Amino acid sequence: MSAKYLNAVRLGKNAWWRYLLGFLLIIFFWLVLGSIPLLMWLAADQLTDNILAVPTGEDQFLQYVVFSLSFCFLALGLYLVITVIHQRRFRSLIRPDASVSRQRIVQGGGLWLLLIVVTYLVEAAIAPSHFDFTVDWQKWLLFLPLVLVFTPIQTTAEELLFRGYMLQSLSLVIRNRWLLIGISSLIFGILHLGNPEVTVTNSFIWLALTYIAFGVFLAVVTLRDNSLELAIGCHAANNLFLAILVRDQVSALDTPAIFTRTVHPDARIEFFLFLVQAIAFYYFFFLRRKSPNFLPGGNSNPTGR
Repeated sequence: MSAKYLNAVRLGKNAWWRYLLGFLLIIFFWLVLGSIPLLMWLAADQLTDNILAVPTGEDQFLQYVVFSLSFCFLALGLYLVITVIHQRRFRSLIRPDASVSRQRIVQGGGLWLLLIVVTYLVEAAIAPSHFDFTVDWQKWLLFLPLVLVFTPIQTTAEELLFRGYMLQSLSLVIRNRWLLIGISSLIFGILHLGNPEVTVTNSFIWLALTYIAFGVFLAVVTLRDNSLELAIGCHAANNLFLAILVRDQVSALDTPAIFTRTVHPDARIEFFLFLVQAIAFYYFFFLRRKSPNFLPGGNSNPTGR
């Protein structure tokens, strides 16, 4: 691509009040309108005093759907902000020329899925007692269409927000790319600290570092590739694996996966394994062949009114 990813902001209107209104509208759609289905479900089932209960059966399906719907509202809010407030094409969040390569998304997701599978196979070979075969095939098959639809919506909406809208808009005032990456990734990590797996272990710092590092990795890949496609595929593959194939006993993804990991993994080991996976991913796409230069310390000076 000839246009740089961050310079996509030049395609729209960028007055400061548009960003203030834009972020407020995104928050309203995601956290206010997106919470309505959940509140309706809780009211209907009279579960207001038992929000943290582990759902079973039909409640598990409904909980997954109502939580997933909030990301549908997030995507809708982003669409309105980009097209109406900033008056540019929505897909410019993915590529500056507003094109999308599905093949590139699949490539990113496929490689990341392969790296995860290899890591889990090694753990299963070393410590098979860490995993139980817990699938209920009838429930799994009923869940599968929901997961295949809603999980990519959730992860894509997050990418469009954090590595798309946030990176591009912050680049108007932050020229150092490492600082830009750090701020957006820190926000991404903080918003994931409410996940239940964080509260049941004594490795808060290492889990927080892992969430932030995942954000840094996806941001670097996005800027290096001048496209959001690899990050979209990578994030979707990560969550689909955890939702369908192997889940932890305590997880934000409450779905009937085929295997359950019965031990809480060492967060320090998980962090360093992630670093190995991220380096392998980056090497495959950017270092094993010649590609355009990316200097994280480089400057970006987008303009707009």
